[in-house]
Amino acid sequence: FINGFYVSDLSTYSNSEMSIKKQSDSKTLPSVDVIAHPLQSMNEVYNLNAIEILITKDLSRPLQIMNITLPADHMDMISTAKVKVVLKANTEAKVVISHLGKNDCRYFSNNQFECDVEKYARLELVNHIDHNNQSYHFDSLKISTATASTLKYIELNFGAMMIRHELVVDLNGQHINSEVLSASYLKLKQHCDSQTTINHNQSFSRSEQVYKSLLDNEAHSVFSGTVYIAAGIAKADSSQLNQNLLLSDQAEVNSKPILRTFSDDVKASHGSTMGQIQEEEIFYLQSRAISRSQAIQLLGQGFLNEIILRIESTEAKYFFANELLAKFSAVE
Repeated sequence: FINGFYVSDLSTYSNSEMSIKKQSDSKTLPSVDVIAHPLQSMNEVYNLNAIEILITKDLSRPLQIMNITLPADHMDMISTAKVKVVLKANTEAKVVISHLGKNDCRYFSNNQFECDVEKYARLELVNHIDHNNQSYHFDSLKISTATASTLKYIELNFGAMMIRHELVVDLNGQHINSEVLSASYLKLKQHCDSQTTINHNQSFSRSEQVYKSLLDNEAHSVFSGTVYIAAGIAKADSSQLNQNLLLSDQAEVNSKPILRTFSDDVKASHGSTMGQIQEEEIFYLQSRAISRSQAIQLLGQGFLNEIILRIESTEAKYFFANELLAKFSAVE
């Protein structure tokens, strides 16, 4: 996708495993509440080429959706992609959505994604943001899961002046297993705001949320996560954890985990932590002939790698581990 529009000439995929369909090219009025969801409404107005990706068989390799913003003549611009991914029943897929852009330009990336995970399907979805420090990234992602399906969502925030995620996960069947994970490395004056909603709409479902942020300089992290368990739901299991590690006295964190449970026969927990690296840990590494700055980088990298190592795709796991290492190396 270049500036929000699908470019078939730059895309390759197996026709036996998936198909890509363009939706209507005609401009229509927004289908969402303009007042409550202004950014989603803006996406629907600007985007004329919504795309649906239908995955019908197990993918032999991870599918990477490249969403690239390329402003012309260094002009400010808005990029809006709109993509729906449907994973058919009894299939398995690993999907990486990468948001990238030109390094020396300022732009606003406003994207809307939707995923339908059918019965017994297994989806691993990585949402990877690596814009430049002048850019602004907003995305809205809605994931619907059916009976006995498995979802693993990993959010990696590695670049952009401002990032805002609006994630809604609907657990619409029984025996669903879902994991929602995030690793953010924020520095300078970067701001990342993650808004999540997990809806337990059926019994015997499990959800886990782990959001980790590493902040340096004057970076700012916001996490607001809501877990909703409807009335009459039994044996639902939900956990929520937000962990923040501050490398600077100027960094700021706002954390608001929320539980809305309307049933008694459930397990639900939440927690939030924030703090700085312990001097004892730094001293231990310094005693092994490691400098103080390198010790802090190693501890920070290990803090975020706990999320990256939970990626199941071997290719994606090594790729993002190396990218995180490069981000720390660039600071020196």
